[in-house]
Amino acid sequence: MTSEQRSASTPRARAALVLGGVTVVGLVLWGVLSASGAGDAEQPGTASGSPSSTPGTSTSLPSTAPTSTPTPSGSAAPSALPSAPATSAGATAPPGSPPGSLPTETLAPVPLDAVVEPTADVELELASLESVDGEANIAGEIAGPAIRVTVEATNTGDDPFPTPVVVVNLYIGEDRLPANEIREPGGRAFPASIPAGGSSSGVYLFTVPHDQRGLIGIEVVLQAGEPVVLFEGAAR
Repeated sequence: MTSEQRSASTPRARAALVLGGVTVVGLVLWGVLSASGAGDAEQPGTASGSPSSTPGTSTSLPSTAPTSTPTPSGSAAPSALPSAPATSAGATAPPGSPPGSLPTETLAPVPLDAVVEPTADVELELASLESVDGEANIAGEIAGPAIRVTVEATNTGDDPFPTPVVVVNLYIGEDRLPANEIREPGGRAFPASIPAGGSSSGVYLFTVPHDQRGLIGIEVVLQAGEPVVLFEGAAR
């Protein structure tokens, strides 16, 4: 190669090198700028993808802490229902009493010939005990040896004492087996009332075998709610 050819080729070679270097630098700058722009553009999207809650889509875990029901201030616990009135250990509803009658107290037993004051201004006694032959005239009655009991009450007060339903029962032996009641001969009920200062009586019959009269009990209730009078002893 001649010196002229070397002189002509050298500037072109240098120009080519410079152009190539500029191109490389431009590509590098473009890449850097592109990467920087992409990073800046992705920031809003990254923010939107953060775990911040979106209305209507977020849920909260239920609390495991026990909750207590608040008690209203000043409120009282429900009161217990009222209990039934207490009665004495020996209190029983007298036989023949209307349904729903309150139990009455049974007084301590007294001899067959005793005079008892079960309530104020009234004296009660068994006026007589007679052995008779009982008659069966209606269904349920049993004829046979019987005891006829006359019950008498005296009113010492100033007002009539009502006796609309006087109850009389007879029991046999220590087991207090109820005797069968009959009406004849000679049975009659108490009048509706005992006059002030006067006396009234009723006659009641019960079949009792002769060999079972060693211990009998006779209950008398003059009026509903009054104490039960119990006469006890041996009869003939």
